[in-house]
Amino acid sequence: MLKLIAFQEFSLSLENYLSKVFLFCSKSPDTMTSYPHLSIQISKILEFCLRFDDAKIVNPGLQNDLSFFRRKAAVCPNIICRLGMMPESDMFSRMIFFFAKPNPMMSTVKEVIQKSLKSDVSVTELVSNFSLLANSFQDMISNNVVCGSNKVLAFHAIAGSILIVDHFHPAGAFCRKSPINIKACLVNFRDEPIYGIINTIRWTSMHFNDPNTPADIKRLL
Repeated sequence: MLKLIAFQEFSLSLENYLSKVFLFCSKSPDTMTSYPHLSIQISKILEFCLRFDDAKIVNPGLQNDLSFFRRKAAVCPNIICRLGMMPESDMFSRMIFFFAKPNPMMSTVKEVIQKSLKSDVSVTELVSNFSLLANSFQDMISNNVVCGSNKVLAFHAIAGSILIVDHFHPAGAFCRKSPINIKACLVNFRDEPIYGIINTIRWTSMHFNDPNTPADIKRLL
């Protein structure tokens, strides 16, 4: 339970951090290449989010566990204190709402972007930067520049970028004029499948099942 609370609280701190990152990235269409250390950190965040969401999907009983603990805490309030937790009235509501989402961490990322667009963040520059991130890692993989854990990081960064671009680009990430080299990315996912990535893209993307998605792109997933 303490781990679940820590993850939910981490998502809150992630919101504050990412809002600043997205604002910085929206200043220029090539921020990712101008600041490589920033692009690596963003990639690590995307990898964590996707891995977390994969772990949540394969634990379908999590919601039942949370509900059981909530009922138990209502009957025995001191159980919360024994665990060293603060008895916040809305804590369980926040947790149940967070873990009820199919992909809670990536949903947090998208929600932060959505909120940021209401301020000074440019969606055009943001889409350009995540497209650049995906295409850069795609080139590295195709040219065998990365291997091992760095290659896994690259795959997750590409997948996370595809989901972000697909959600915020008007035509999505799978259309013929996609800013991402989507066909090359999906071919690599098919040739070197990383657990969970293909299903995540297939089921949580926004435009993959659109009528204008090319048939050859759909066949790759």
